Amino acid sequence: METQSHPVQSPTTVAPRLGPLPAWAGILFTPRTTLDVTRHARRAGAWLPAVLMVVVVMLTAYAGSHADSYYFYQDQLDFYAQNPENARFAPTQPTFAPLMTILIRMGERLAVLFGSWALWAIVLYLICIFTGQRDATFGAMVKLTLWSWMPYIVRGLLQSGYMFLTHDPIFNPGLSGLVLDDTPPPMGQYDYVMIPRQTRLLGTVLSYVDVYLFWHVALVLTGVPVFTKLSRKQAWLAVVGIALAWTALRVALDFWQYKY
Repeated sequence: METQSHPVQSPTTVAPRLGPLPAWAGILFTPRTTLDVTRHARRAGAWLPAVLMVVVVMLTAYAGSHADSYYFYQDQLDFYAQNPENARFAPTQPTFAPLMTILIRMGERLAVLFGSWALWAIVLYLICIFTGQRDATFGAMVKLTLWSWMPYIVRGLLQSGYMFLTHDPIFNPGLSGLVLDDTPPPMGQYDYVMIPRQTRLLGTVLSYVDVYLFWHVALVLTGVPVFTKLSRKQAWLAVVGIALAWTALRVALDFWQYKY
């Protein structure tokens, strides 16, 4: 009696899902495991940090414009309080920036954000190709880049909340306050001291140095072995090199904008 044999079907691999809350908790407490899940996660979960970062950038730009208006409003009130003979010129409420100005500020910050993502993803992908990793994909490098940006989401939320609650702009980001003070002089004060070029350059560099930068680099270093086959030495050289080039490019753009 002949028996019919049926081919054994291999089980299909289902891409895991990664919800918002598990993603946030995972990046904070178990980054390597979370990034490993992210590598195979469905698109909705994998692109979560991109959507969040765009929203946070726009929120931070709006909060900064809002805080600037209140800061200069209070500065005017203090000036006219010390000069009562001109008190009739004192404003009665803050003058908020036009919508177009806010949109331009948002657009500039989004352009820097997208450019930064492109730089990190493209350079990481080229490094994988040049080191012989033919199975590396550009999409994987984009995923790694987006998820490593989670520290800046936290920073943006904290900065936005601070500016909304205190109406106090952030004039000296990062460690720039150690070498210079970019706080505008009070209204009516004309003894403003010009900052030397070397100090300005150093302050611009330090403005990008904070705990979130090191957190970001640490996440990329954690994710590179998960998404690629680079050795530890290659990963360190690649990530530190990209971080230095990325920071130098932003410093050059900021310094050029300040100069001209």
